[in-house]
Amino acid sequence: MITVKIEYMPVGDTDWKIIDISPEIYFIEDEKPFNVESIPQYDHAIDYLCDSSKLNIRITRIRIQDDIGNSIEITETFWDKQRNRVIERVDSGCSPYQEIILDLRVPDHHEIMRLVREDGYLTPVYHGIIVDNPDGSNTERKIEL
Repeated sequence: MITVKIEYMPVGDTDWKIIDISPEIYFIEDEKPFNVESIPQYDHAIDYLCDSSKLNIRITRIRIQDDIGNSIEITETFWDKQRNRVIERVDSGCSPYQEIILDLRVPDHHEIMRLVREDGYLTPVYHGIIVDNPDGSNTERKIEL
């Protein structure tokens, strides 16, 4: 059995708000039977909240667990009116994993950096610049590591 919890903390608040969400709502339907690695409908916990809740959110956390000890916890901290975020992912259980993603919005693009914890230290595994095109599409330029 899979459980999914979304937690969020509004700006100026010190208490987490907690929402239990069914796996059928969280994951893409054709991924059944669900497991902690199933593909979510949306990439970010904030996208599962109603629009009025999203406006002043400082931190979100999603916790996905199964009944045999596997879990994924993804915490996102926002600043600058949610234009910037740091994302931390921690997987526990059979396949432990840690990753930190910096998503920084500057006037005409996003700069994304992914860092993975290997042998006790952070290692960059991706650095890219995503430019917003006038037609609504995006162009990615990878920075050599």
